[in-house]
Amino acid sequence: MDNVNYPELLKLAPQNHRAWKVRDMPSSSLNQVNSHQTNIAYNSLMDDALKRLGLYQIARLNDCKIDPHLISSLVERWRPETNTFHLPVGEMTVTLEDVACLWGLPIKGDPITGTSDTDWNPYLEYDLGADPALFYDNLIETMPCKYRIYNPNTSKERLSVSAYSIRLKWVRAKFSEPLQEWHSHERVAQYTRGFCMDLFGSVMFPDSSTDGVPAMYLQFVNDLETPREYNWGGAVLAHLYRELSRACLAGVDTIAGPMLLLQIWSWTRFTIGRPNPRDEPPPFGGADEDTRNAFGVKWTTRHLWKRNPHLGDTTTYRDSFNRLADETVNWRPYVDYYDQLPRHVRGQKRYWMSCGYVIHFWMVEYQHADRVMRQFGRYQEIPPPPPLPFDEISYLREAWHHDGNAARDGCWKITHSEFIEKPAIIIRERRPYDMGRHHMYMHWFNARGMRSVYLSYNNPEALRRQPPP
Repeated sequence: MDNVNYPELLKLAPQNHRAWKVRDMPSSSLNQVNSHQTNIAYNSLMDDALKRLGLYQIARLNDCKIDPHLISSLVERWRPETNTFHLPVGEMTVTLEDVACLWGLPIKGDPITGTSDTDWNPYLEYDLGADPALFYDNLIETMPCKYRIYNPNTSKERLSVSAYSIRLKWVRAKFSEPLQEWHSHERVAQYTRGFCMDLFGSVMFPDSSTDGVPAMYLQFVNDLETPREYNWGGAVLAHLYRELSRACLAGVDTIAGPMLLLQIWSWTRFTIGRPNPRDEPPPFGGADEDTRNAFGVKWTTRHLWKRNPHLGDTTTYRDSFNRLADETVNWRPYVDYYDQLPRHVRGQKRYWMSCGYVIHFWMVEYQHADRVMRQFGRYQEIPPPPPLPFDEISYLREAWHHDGNAARDGCWKITHSEFIEKPAIIIRERRPYDMGRHHMYMHWFNARGMRSVYLSYNNPEALRRQPPP
């Protein structure tokens, strides 16, 4: 093994990673962890449409309190080169398996991409029942779209209305009245789309604002009767990877994205910061395989936070992760529940252990299942380098819906066609994870990875003095 020339793993300069800031300021933490809660009430009249859209299970999950210190301590361990957390036990990450099992989202189908900036007013009018007069009314309280007032209370005051983002406050007010059996088919359809937009903006794809959801998602819920099959799980994973890779940089102090997914993934895998449930979670399984709960339902009951022995600040969590041991990790949390998961989750199991691109409009990220084979109970080789050099990965991450890296011909599907058309590599490994060779992997990882937030940057020579395999 020592005769093999493995490339360096950490390409990002140490001083550009958040762990460097932690070294100088141990008490530092993310200043803002953006998370929202849905506000539009779930109603069983939406069930058929939600099943067809692939959003039924996640729609049934309740919100829960986000722990910003837990999120911050995980961000410190994220490596943007490989989309993995570097921990004392090796690399781990959120995978398509986690997204499918925890949230019940489909992980195959058309990618969530296409046009992000266009005239969305016709969609607002038809899909959500918006009054066309509101698009041109200067009464800001009733505007569907987000707005910004420049130079307020001066002679240069100017109102700028977004053509991209819808106000969640407007969507929630529009559908604040619960659905009734006597409501028209059109009203039920509009309510369902409004519910989905609230779900997108609050849980699946929340951004850094506190009151906005991109109108571009309306194109995916326009057809509720015969919708296409969409890869919602891949889009959520791409969004999560992108936010973690941005937040782990030294000069960034905020994070958005699907933080609820990250938190319940951590609770599922580790005891660190895990609360005690106050209520018995809803049951798994059931006769109807299409309406079974996703695994994540166990974490969305009420919790007893005061009795949580790990509840503390980021330093407390950081120290706990620095002491993480193999026996305290739940490497395969879903294995005893596979037969009780929804039909479509089990039907897409072959895609869990794959390497490939996950897409969300301008976001192109890569799932490296071959780096975390222990999470699938399979043999772990020394992982190969990522398919793209880190400078190309960094360039892709500069793309944004409104900046200079705008979509070609106004469509991100065209811009990123080379990644969309590249099929995922299904890993066929059948050998079980071999603890007898575990020390060889750890020797490689300890020499090249970020085993400890403090150790790797304070005393890099210590990593080179690991015992030989």
